Amino acid sequence: MSRRPAISVHKAALALALIAGAVAVGCGGEDVKRLTRAEFISRADAICKATSAKLSSLPPSKGLEKVDEEANAIITVSANAFAAFRKLEPPLELEQQVTQMTALIAKQIEITGVLANAVSKRDTKAVETLARAGDRLRERSSSLAQQIGLKECGR
Repeated sequence: MSRRPAISVHKAALALALIAGAVAVGCGGEDVKRLTRAEFISRADAICKATSAKLSSLPPSKGLEKVDEEANAIITVSANAFAAFRKLEPPLELEQQVTQMTALIAKQIEITGVLANAVSKRDTKAVETLARAGDRLRERSSSLAQQIGLKECGR
């Protein structure tokens, strides 16, 4: 296992997972005006860029005993992004892709939680397996984000 807990590697993945989930949750609101494709991409990417900057500014891991503390910091930043994304209403033309991306992200969120638990238990084999699975899901969801036209969220 690397010197830093694997949860650190997945900061951005968790944040984007929560954000993408928020996009789907925001769909269908009666009082919210659907954005144009350009507006949606612009606003979504602005949120992802700000979230990435905040995650990058979090202090480095202090070892396995601090995994819960680090996970809570990541979740706090991600929850703020989640709230901002809930206000976005993607255009109808993007709904199918957003739904597909959200399904992948839901799996990624689940894996991220299990990964944090495996790190805290120092279960190296589980950490490696979960990290690989999370990477595959992130690659697929990033591909969908790029197809939608998201640049910051598709990294």
